[in-house]
Amino acid sequence: MNESEQFEFSLRYEKLINETASEQEISAIEQEIMNDPEALKLYQDLSLHHRYLNTSKARDAVETTQARKASKLRAVITSITAYSAVAAAVVLGMILFSQPKNSEPAGSTIDQTTPLNYATITATSLAQWGQCSLPTQVNKELTSGSLELLHGTATLSFRSGAVVTLEAPAEIEIISEMKANVRHGRVVADIPESAIGFRLDTPDMEVKDLGTVFTVSVDRDQGKSQVDVIDGEVEIFHQASKDRKLLFKKQRATTDKVSNIVNYSNFSEIALSNEVADQEEPRQLVISTADGDGAHASIINTNADTHLHPNLLQAKHSKNDRYSRKFYLKFDLTKLPKKDFHKVDLKLSQVRSPYGIASFVPDCEFHVYALNDESMELWDSASINWENAPANNINSGSLMRKQQAKVIGTFSIPRGQQEGICYLESAALTELIKSDTNGTLTLIVTRKTEEYHSEGLVHTFAGNTTHTAAPPQLIFSLKE
Repeated sequence: MNESEQFEFSLRYEKLINETASEQEISAIEQEIMNDPEALKLYQDLSLHHRYLNTSKARDAVETTQARKASKLRAVITSITAYSAVAAAVVLGMILFSQPKNSEPAGSTIDQTTPLNYATITATSLAQWGQCSLPTQVNKELTSGSLELLHGTATLSFRSGAVVTLEAPAEIEIISEMKANVRHGRVVADIPESAIGFRLDTPDMEVKDLGTVFTVSVDRDQGKSQVDVIDGEVEIFHQASKDRKLLFKKQRATTDKVSNIVNYSNFSEIALSNEVADQEEPRQLVISTADGDGAHASIINTNADTHLHPNLLQAKHSKNDRYSRKFYLKFDLTKLPKKDFHKVDLKLSQVRSPYGIASFVPDCEFHVYALNDESMELWDSASINWENAPANNINSGSLMRKQQAKVIGTFSIPRGQQEGICYLESAALTELIKSDTNGTLTLIVTRKTEEYHSEGLVHTFAGNTTHTAAPPQLIFSLKE
């Protein structure tokens, strides 16, 4: 479109917004923006500029019949105040000569050696993390990468102003301050004026915000995606069908990989599809450290005779490197039938600790390690100690030797929590067990987070002989 065509187009747009366009003109405009990418881009830019100039008008409800027929265009255009042709030209000039929000000036370069911080974890509740390529501590800045939340909730605040909350189980990939991908689970987005245009894509849909609160749900196993608009407007684009649509308050779009179409509907209450909500609980098999030749043991770097409880598993990262603790778990896998399972969870029962002060530690992150060499799994719970424990880094209160052990997942415990259930679900754990050849699995749990004070809490978990809680368990979800 040349400048003259753009100017004429802006005048037709003004008629549409002022509800003076005829049904034929509305239909013509709709066809133009659906078939002409330049016209669509112009509408999007006008919408963005107007959001900053007149936000209250952008939220006004449209009541007339013609306006309702035009409302499906508002995924890419929002209401704009009546202005003269001269004013329209001014706005058009802003569009033509201003840089896009995330573009770089011509000839500019970005220092690729400096990572860009796109978001921050600003709040968590009972969060337990799985496979993550990014740090999971609260207030830690995040670059591009992935987060897998197994239990609880976690809120991310993007530099653009967008706020998204993960509801476990959920997995998200951060791309930039204006884009993230939902790989699995439900994510709730609250988008302010500063972040209009923020994208929260699914595997098969582009989901662009136009100033709203909405949810995105992805069922990775079923191959389904769902977008629910709680307030405001969202534009979706379905790659397979090339269907582009705007959704308004209380409107929903669902897709699945089988039909490759988008189904639209209205909703009165947020809910997953009936197929997901009504599905039966998967068949499960549980193996604990008390079964067969299973075992467990805690190790400490000093005073083992007086500071290790015989019935409890203990983890602590000491401030002064004294009294740091880690614990080892051994599971007997010989009774596992044909490894006919598709998912494995590690379940730990946290119990009240007799050691340390809870207020001396922050929210704590724990690492779960697996041994790289099966020959190292012949340890004995009666004789294992800080010096001879397989893969133990004796100079660290939280780390293992990299050549002999690897992290397969993480989980978190909020400050002050002394009782509860902790879960670890990770693809690495599932694959590790499937590749096992000796019928034994050893896991090591360490607390990555250091205490504030040397008398900080020792996190404790139920062992095989703890009467008030179950021992460590592997929960296998079996195939049907």
